[in-house]
Amino acid sequence: MPEFLAAAYGARAKAALDLILERPSERRTFVLQLAALTAAQYPRIGVRQDLLLDYATGHRLRSLPTELREVLRTRALKALSTQPDASLRDFWLRLQSHPTALYRQFTPFGLACALGATALPDLEAMSQGTDSTLLRQASRALREFAERGADARVCGRASRVEAPEFPREIRPALLSRGERFLREIP
Repeated sequence: MPEFLAAAYGARAKAALDLILERPSERRTFVLQLAALTAAQYPRIGVRQDLLLDYATGHRLRSLPTELREVLRTRALKALSTQPDASLRDFWLRLQSHPTALYRQFTPFGLACALGATALPDLEAMSQGTDSTLLRQASRALREFAERGADARVCGRASRVEAPEFPREIRPALLSRGERFLREIP
């Protein structure tokens, strides 16, 4: 559904998702916020980065039980890892020392997406380190750059150039399930 939302409505969905993510995180809003953070993995929609950072750092999640906080925080980190925005560099570099491997795993690709090829020195350092999580993911990001250069798929399933516009069209499998929505909400 998030890919359908991104392909069919793009930035038109932004206001609704921002509104959902601005609400206090509670058990009753959890499923909606999870869906909104999933859709935010498509930069084309344009969910506000400050909201994603609030979820990724846990500021908006204090009133939730630990398990639900971790799910939303992980989804927010995944969404941020698809943002080709150099201003996120410090965020990713701080995250690499987080005690939780679940969160650290997003650092190499988040940094690669944010910076592109200028992340190579940081990725090299991570791939030489002792943290197996960072080492594995940084090595994957470096391989992607080595194989594809500027077209490296480091922003989810898209390159840095493609990320703001991905997906461009609705896949046939999604279209058949979403045609009704397109008729009702053109």
